[in-house]
Amino acid sequence: GKEVPEGWDVKPFSEVVNVNPKRTLKRGTLAKKVSMSDLKPWQSWIESWSYEKYNGGPTFKNGDILFARITPSLEHGKTALVSFLNEGEVAFGTTEFIVLGPKIIKSSYYIFYLCRTYEVRERAIRAMSGSSGRQRVPNDIFDYIMISVPPSSVVNKFDMIVHPLFQLITVNAKENTILARLRDNLLPKLLSGEIRVKVDVEKEFPEETKKLEEIGKEKVKFQETLEKWFK
Repeated sequence: GKEVPEGWDVKPFSEVVNVNPKRTLKRGTLAKKVSMSDLKPWQSWIESWSYEKYNGGPTFKNGDILFARITPSLEHGKTALVSFLNEGEVAFGTTEFIVLGPKIIKSSYYIFYLCRTYEVRERAIRAMSGSSGRQRVPNDIFDYIMISVPPSSVVNKFDMIVHPLFQLITVNAKENTILARLRDNLLPKLLSGEIRVKVDVEKEFPEETKKLEEIGKEKVKFQETLEKWFK
């Protein structure tokens, strides 16, 4: 096998990462639900969801990773880090997700990128079983995937660098979503003559404008953090 750096260890994935952690959500509770269609191929964040009454399925909170276990979603890179929930909020998803959370490895970002590695993905894909077109990854596959585990000091350093990058990706995604909504709201009004080209966007769309201002401040904060790292 590959050489392991000094101070690192080799352990089963499921020993260092929480596989399908129990997040409490009472049946019948109206909660956010993430479907497979809400995950975009090779996109790390989740930008759409629905509200449904919880009646079963995997539950998760911010910092958990959703790993598609069905073909062709896994092959298409449907793996995402949950970051859209409020503090303490629990959501649920389709049974076609395996949820992965921090355990011995405390960094959600590190776990996310482990899930994106060729070794983990290929091992999961090769373990799929079931009828053609509906093949699934068995939940216990993570008992058999061996990974190199770095010391916590390495994970912490990784986390400090990657955290502001991820936050910047997330706020940029939010900004794009709001701008797209503004565009979709403005175009019909412009075409119908309801508003002139020189429109007061702040007055016409106060909520979106306020959110864009908040996002702008967040972006500055994360960019300043990144600049410190890369000086």
